[in-house]
Amino acid sequence: MTFKWFLGYPEPAAVEVETGPRLPGMTHGAVAEAGESSRVPGSPAVPAEKEKPKIWVHVAGKVVNPGVYQLEKGARVQEAVLVAGGQAEGGRADLLNLAAPLADGEKVYVPSQVEVKAAEGSGIPPTWGSGMTGGSGGALAAGKTKLNPNLASPEALETLPGIGPALAQRIVRYRQAQGPFKRLDDLKKVPGIGERKYDELKGYLVLP
Repeated sequence: MTFKWFLGYPEPAAVEVETGPRLPGMTHGAVAEAGESSRVPGSPAVPAEKEKPKIWVHVAGKVVNPGVYQLEKGARVQEAVLVAGGQAEGGRADLLNLAAPLADGEKVYVPSQVEVKAAEGSGIPPTWGSGMTGGSGGALAAGKTKLNPNLASPEALETLPGIGPALAQRIVRYRQAQGPFKRLDDLKKVPGIGERKYDELKGYLVLP
């Protein structure tokens, strides 16, 4: 029962609302879509915002959360350190060039105070700075400074070419069990370091 009809009110007429131009054969839904997407002919189209390209960076050494992180292209060394949780206790991130731009596949290594002292004691001027980032091996693998295999941490040893976590641990366990290396070629006594690998490593190591 419709009370408005009994009270003498006319039933309201249906009102069709169009949100855009209607073309022959268009449904109401199509009209709405045309209204939303229509623009004045000749007006410039608004380009969709493109996603910025990404790079992958390996952050290691004295940081809170070492690992591989994805950053925007053009990111700086400081951003890599921060995304890894920042400098850990005993780290010397201040020796890196934090303003240096990063490249895809780069490794950022934050040295420890112990490693810094070892490098200084070797008689070879340390060149941490921006050199700590560079390719897959960091500054140590790039020959920017040399490591003392008797003092280097496993993380530092991993920056050398061909040295992974397992081999770095074997080097540390060997010197703990057998005593410090007396000569560089004593490294060949470590399982996994043959003549060929030793030839790759000896240019990056020094014994005072």
